[in-house]
Amino acid sequence: MNKHGTRFVLAAVLIAALAFAAIGFRYWKQSCNRAKLYELITKGDESHKRGNDRQAADCFLQAANLAQKMRDDIWLGRSLNDLGQVYISEGKYIRARDALKRALAVRKRSLGEWNYQTAIAMRNLSNVCDDLGRYGEAESLLLNAMEIAKATRGVNHPNAESFTNDLGIIKLHRRDYRGVEEQFNKALDIARHQKDQKAISTYLGNLSYACTLQGRFVDAESDARQALSLAEKSCGPMHLNTLIARSNLGRALTGLNKYYFTIPVLHSKVAHSA
Repeated sequence: MNKHGTRFVLAAVLIAALAFAAIGFRYWKQSCNRAKLYELITKGDESHKRGNDRQAADCFLQAANLAQKMRDDIWLGRSLNDLGQVYISEGKYIRARDALKRALAVRKRSLGEWNYQTAIAMRNLSNVCDDLGRYGEAESLLLNAMEIAKATRGVNHPNAESFTNDLGIIKLHRRDYRGVEEQFNKALDIARHQKDQKAISTYLGNLSYACTLQGRFVDAESDARQALSLAEKSCGPMHLNTLIARSNLGRALTGLNKYYFTIPVLHSKVAHSA
């Protein structure tokens, strides 16, 4: 081999070595970023469980920014969803809506609209719209989510019960009482079929509250007593579901001019997330 040939070979070897080094560095950097991403998500989850929502939000926001930089839509959607849930816990519903809107857009882009995870993201956004009093938007989003979930996972998909209950809550806020009872009874039927005592108690409580708002205090009392009995057995005497069940019974009995001592508890969607 002549001198020029040797130089050509050496140059080719050097270029190949540099290319492999660049690939190796890129892989190493990507692995480091994924490890950092996992660390931020884990820390955010732990902080949220401890009630340190400020730290949790900071972790999830950093995770979302890193995932976006990595162009990793799976982790980006997860981080934005978790960030939205933390904002809801803090009562920052506008920020929550913005984060959950981004999460939904990412799910649609990466998974397509007709995907079960997209339906979950749509349902999460619906819930925060409901919290903001945007009931029409909330109902439209949830109905779309229910259609997608049914098409992708069947009628008895894992969240059929909670989706139905959420629709009942939206209709309750819109004072659509016929629709309210229809949805709560559907959720109740699913819970009874699954023999989920805790969920049965929650949906009976929702029915009781809806009846109270309509002035149907006898029906409200009956549902509330059943809900309270089940809540005490399945959740314990001081669980939030039990306290809300007592509060619902108190409202019904007050409507019937009967005295009943109870700890005041605001009727909240917290009870429906049981």
